[in-house]
Order: sequence, then C-alpha cells, then structure tokens
Amino acid sequence: MKNLIFVFLLASFLFMERQYAQPNPINMYTATAPIDIKIYGNGAQYWLVTGDNLTRQGKWEEAILAYDNAVVHLPEWSVPYIKRSVAKARMGRQQEAKQDLHKANQLSQFGALLYNELYPIGKYRLMAVSIGHAKGNHPEKMSDIASLKQKGQFTNASVLIKQLFNSRQIDDTSYAFLYGNLHLLQNQQLEAIAYYDWLLDRGEEASVLHNRGLAKLMIYNFADGCHDLERASQLGHQPSAEQYSAFCNM
Repeated sequence: MKNLIFVFLLASFLFMERQYAQPNPINMYTATAPIDIKIYGNGAQYWLVTGDNLTRQGKWEEAILAYDNAVVHLPEWSVPYIKRSVAKARMGRQQEAKQDLHKANQLSQFGALLYNELYPIGKYRLMAVSIGHAKGNHPEKMSDIASLKQKGQFTNASVLIKQLFNSRQIDDTSYAFLYGNLHLLQNQQLEAIAYYDWLLDRGEEASVLHNRGLAKLMIYNFADGCHDLERASQLGHQPSAEQYSAFCNM
C-alpha cells in the first residue's frame, strides 16, 4: 500500500507539473538559493532564455539572433554556441551548426554534453548514477538499466525499472532516483526535479543534489543549480566541484 501511495502521489504531482509548465515561457527568476538571483539574468543568460522561448515558437532566425547576442556577451562560454548549433541544425544549416558545435567542444565539453538537445544521451557522462542510501539494489539489474539508458532505449529502461519496483527488488528511493535520471536524460527537467525534490525531502544526498543541479541549470535556474552543485561538492562529490567550476564561474 505504501508503494502504491508513493506512485500515485508522484504521478499526480508530475501531471500537475506538466499541465502548468509546458505552455509557459522559460523564466529564470524563480530561484530559492540564498543569493541575488538577478545577477544570473543579465547578458548571456537573458539572451539564452529569449532564444529558447523563440525556438518554442518555431522562430528560428530570431532565436539565432538571440544566441548571437549571448555569444557576444560571453564568447568564452560554450552554452550559447551549443544552443545556436541546435537552432541552425534544425534550419538545415548543417555546416554552420558543426562549426558552432566544434567551438563549444573546444571551450567546454561539459557544456556541450549538458545542453546539446540533439544528443541527449551525452549528459549521462555528467550525471550521478548511483545513490548512497538506497536499499535493495541489484548490481546486475542496475547495470542493465544503465546500459539501456546509454543506448537511448528509454522505454525499455522504464519497463525494467517498473518491473524491479513492482517485484520489490528496489525500494522507493531507488525507484525515484532512477526515474528522475530517466527524465533528465530525456530533457524532461521539471519531471526530473520533482523526483529529486521528493528524495531530498527525505534526506540530503550528494548524488541527488548533483543531478537536480544539472536539471536546474538546463532550465537556466543558475542560482539554484549552482547552489545544488556547490552543496554536493561540500558533501564530497568530486564531479560536482568540477562541474561547478565549468558552469558557475561566469
């Protein structure tokens, strides 16, 4: 019964998130971190948000101009090049898209992995894939799930996660973490954050903070995202320190 209630609550919450989140434009001014979040809204970040909102409307040329402005503000930051590369690729401007992608990789492979929507599996290399206090994990099954995710076989991974959960081979904690990661890989950041929030309400965990930080960075909530990476680093998660340096020292 406890497991059924858990699944029902998560499903209801994610449905509400989807209903309210999808039609709305991106808004970076929703952070809760104890810092002045407005500093993240100036310059390049503003133009990235503008560009993404334009792409949602199919206004590719205007979006590319917005990303151009982001590049002007932070020419040594990989993210504007990645976003502009994706927009150009969708317009069929493949050679220009490759040039932007090459530039982004030169500047930071972290940025190229996290923000390239045309290669969502790339962020698997940045994510934490195990959680310390989960109970009932089976290494072979976890390896199978990881392999499916790395191959982009998200539906098969989802089926296996549900089978393990329904047969009680993994606990609620593992289920939430695995599903949060699955959503993150599919660029469903709000759904991923909902799972990570549920986990963090039950105890602070570096790997969960790390992945929630990545999800928030992807929706340009730099204040909260960087705060999560910083806290995960303080808890001893070394990749968080490296990625904090790459994404947050702008």
